[in-house]
Amino acid sequence: MMSATTAADGTAEDGAVTNEAGRVAVGPADDAAGVPAARLLTLAPVRAEGRGALAPLPGWAQPCDSQGAPLASTLRLFEDGREIGPAHALHAEIREHGRGRYSHWDGHVLFSASDDSSPLTNGRSYQALWSPPTLEATLRVAIQAARSECPMSALERRTLLRQVTPLIDPDFVPPDGGRAVETDAGLRAEFRRFFPDNLNTLDRKFAVRELCRLISGLPGDVAEVGCYTGATAWFIARHIVESGVPRTLHLFDSFQGLSAPGERDGSAWKAGDLSAGIATVRRNLGDFPFVALHPGWVPERFPDVADRRFALVHIDVDLYQPTRDAAAFFYDRLVPGGLMICDDYGFDTCPGATAAIDDVMAGKPEPVVGLSAGGCFIQKR
Repeated sequence: MMSATTAADGTAEDGAVTNEAGRVAVGPADDAAGVPAARLLTLAPVRAEGRGALAPLPGWAQPCDSQGAPLASTLRLFEDGREIGPAHALHAEIREHGRGRYSHWDGHVLFSASDDSSPLTNGRSYQALWSPPTLEATLRVAIQAARSECPMSALERRTLLRQVTPLIDPDFVPPDGGRAVETDAGLRAEFRRFFPDNLNTLDRKFAVRELCRLISGLPGDVAEVGCYTGATAWFIARHIVESGVPRTLHLFDSFQGLSAPGERDGSAWKAGDLSAGIATVRRNLGDFPFVALHPGWVPERFPDVADRRFALVHIDVDLYQPTRDAAAFFYDRLVPGGLMICDDYGFDTCPGATAAIDDVMAGKPEPVVGLSAGGCFIQKR
């Protein structure tokens, strides 16, 4: 049962309502602390817009979504007591596709019925639940939108992601959707062989795979310093097979995790982090007979390859001293056109690795080229 009062603009302000989301106590009065109470409004649509309908809201029902704050509204929509959505939908999607999509914009709600019938004539009751604009309320509406029974288009999903992200981490910039790294099903399946539960470094593996194309016609071996479980080495090894150029892939690792961080390394890491046993790497790279393992702390085993030349070197040891040792040693052994890649360059968790590359390359003719996914590369002149 509901009790309703009438706002100055004619919008009905209801009391409490029971629905599938549970009983929500609402009313027009603020609470004892002066925080505005949640309010339930019965919508009165004034005109049809495609599959949707437009209904006015009282002036106090703020904030609305806007161009500058596209996820500001906390409004939730109910159809005959059942919550529908998604919220924050694009107006063109509401008008064209309906299916419960809605948007709170410029003092109005543009909304649609769950079954694409007309909200003006289908005889159903539509209520909007307004809540004070807190982070919790905003995220609740966004999560409801993501879980809605209404299938969201790829554009809607990416728009929602861009809207939610700044609420959690204002400094994080979601990339544009539909990139090759996201749509390459083969790359994803190969990556999940090593990391079945996350795709955190998929874009960096993609970058290494693509950079390997630059060495196809070059002589020399390939090396990786810091191989962890062998995931990046696997992509490099597969390139060696596909290119048809015979090379040895030299892998250097302590197989005991990181060494002790120094004063230039920040606080993200401690000794022993990122440890993977040599047996794991042997198993993961067992299909590639040209892989040579050099277990030991950097740079103890570098003399093993002192007389070799290299087309590509991948450095991924996170800390200043081993990164500097590796960059200084292998830079002098790169063939002209050869690449040196540092996985950790530019990350605030690896200030030492960034400083090490900058120190080694200071005064050298090649630029350090940063990558948007993180890391950098240098191409030897």
